[in-house]
Amino acid sequence: MKYRLFLLLWLAGLAVHAQVSPDTTRPRAAADSTTQRRAFAFADSVFNKPELIFEVDDIDIPAGIQDILIRFNNAVAADKQWFADYRDQYVGTGRPLPYHEKFGITRQEYARITDMTRSSLRLKQISEQKIIVQRADGLLNFRGSGDAHILDYLQFDLRQQVVTFAGDTIPFVGEMNTPANAPIGLSHGYAWRYETADMATTLRVDQVTARVIEVNLLLPAQGNKVHLHLKYQDVDKGQPKGSLDLMGFFR
Repeated sequence: MKYRLFLLLWLAGLAVHAQVSPDTTRPRAAADSTTQRRAFAFADSVFNKPELIFEVDDIDIPAGIQDILIRFNNAVAADKQWFADYRDQYVGTGRPLPYHEKFGITRQEYARITDMTRSSLRLKQISEQKIIVQRADGLLNFRGSGDAHILDYLQFDLRQQVVTFAGDTIPFVGEMNTPANAPIGLSHGYAWRYETADMATTLRVDQVTARVIEVNLLLPAQGNKVHLHLKYQDVDKGQPKGSLDLMGFFR
């Protein structure tokens, strides 16, 4: 699967705060049983056909930015220890790292990246994949092809109101909104998120072992196609072991 914008930024450590998703807000309210029932009823209504088409999307990166990101990523990867030490100085500040010549790009190019993270990004469709929806005993399972084969590992248990991905149970978080300047525009829906990190033995970002899985199911204000965003990151002692970012619309 091709690099996504958020993955490049995350690997490079451009954003030195906890939030790595470029397209969503945090859930607006704590989850309760009524909200959770609505969320699973929504999922039940979305996947109410034996076959669906999934329009796989990607972030539409402005012209010239991808080359800058690749050079930036390659430069910091060439000296990981220096970059980890530099990044650790600014962890928790919630702002981009100050420019450094060892980033491998010019100050002006770095400004383009940081400006882009604050502006509105849009999606572009890259493929269409057929999804088979399998229903049995209150369980929703999927069979996809191409990039969408990742959905094979996703399951909704409508009776127990549980979402799992590759064996991990993903807790329900609550309702979710995205603003008008998000890639999918103004939308409302629900989020499930699993996050674990071993911070007991180290405070160094480059030594953390962590896993993050997030499932967002959203209905944009414009149009009638439901948007799914599935994100997975697995890090072992600061080294990425697995990472994926699947997003698109069901129709």
